[in-house]
Amino acid sequence: KLVLRHKEKVRNLVFLTLGNVDYIDDISQDVFISAFNNLRDFRFESKFSTWLYRITVNKCRDYLRKKKVRSIFTPLQEDIHHSAVRMRPESMDIPAI
Repeated sequence: KLVLRHKEKVRNLVFLTLGNVDYIDDISQDVFISAFNNLRDFRFESKFSTWLYRITVNKCRDYLRKKKVRSIFTPLQEDIHHSAVRMRPESMDIPAI
């Protein structure tokens, strides 16, 4: 029942985190196996879905670490950040209303 209830949300979170459809099923399966194996550690201090989604995010991070892939959660490089900071609205040619 838990898999049927949460499967699509887990799959969507994996896709949104990784942006790659190739590994959705594998990582989603790992999430549910991990949840099943660690169900005794769930302390009912939060909703089950919150706990399950935390496992999902951790599995996605593990995947990214193993593949040495940058995710959308990776901070911008410093030089990119500095150039973005230099673009202030007052320097843009925006007509006054």
